[in-house]
Amino acid sequence: MCDHFETLRARVADRREGQGLPAFVEREFREFVTCGSLAAGFARFRCRACGRDRLVAFSCKGRGFCPSCGGRRMTERAAQLVDRVFPRVPVRQWVLTLPPRLRYLLAFDHASCRAVTAAFLSVVFAWLRRRARRHCVRQGRAGAAVILQRFGAALNLNVHVHALVLDGVFVSDGAEGVRFESLDREGAGDEAEIVAALVAAILPVVPGFVRAAMTPGGRVAAPTVFDDLYTYAWFVTFGLSAGLYVLLMRRRVS
Repeated sequence: MCDHFETLRARVADRREGQGLPAFVEREFREFVTCGSLAAGFARFRCRACGRDRLVAFSCKGRGFCPSCGGRRMTERAAQLVDRVFPRVPVRQWVLTLPPRLRYLLAFDHASCRAVTAAFLSVVFAWLRRRARRHCVRQGRAGAAVILQRFGAALNLNVHVHALVLDGVFVSDGAEGVRFESLDREGAGDEAEIVAALVAAILPVVPGFVRAAMTPGGRVAAPTVFDDLYTYAWFVTFGLSAGLYVLLMRRRVS
């Protein structure tokens, strides 16, 4: 990293007409190469019994690609969710992926990103409540822990949402508090309904996202007919792919 970072900066600047890497990317790189180095700062611990000292170097606490800090944060978050947040009930993971052009928009527009995440959860929670009403369970309340991931498998910019959703609802149990109604064996065949609800929920909360395409200079590019067709085609393809996946999984299970 130290030997080739400046070469990387120069090549990126050459390909991006002199703009170079974003400031937050350079900061993440430079903090990563000093992670765990005593030269970047340390804490001194002394044993009162034997008087022995130990130096512990500061970590970068990065959220990008530092394997040490990222692994520690991942472990701590998982332990907290398992030990202190989630009850011992069924949990289902939901993943929301988005059209490429919408990913870039949400990466730099935090308000729209929060709005899309809220719309996603509202659709999932409404679906859970409908499933509960099929079993005469009224006024159920759902719960979830949401993680926003900003990169894909190739470390490319890919804003998408991971949600760990309790597969059921909480309902009032009189004076004794609440109880959990598990719905983990329900819901097969509702995929098309969920996809349609997602599209209907996301479109209004991101005004003009079909026509939003950020140029390298940060300006909004003029839309084309092909841009609009591509975005709508993505939603259609997403629905067809989801249906095909469900059919294949059902065949495998049977």
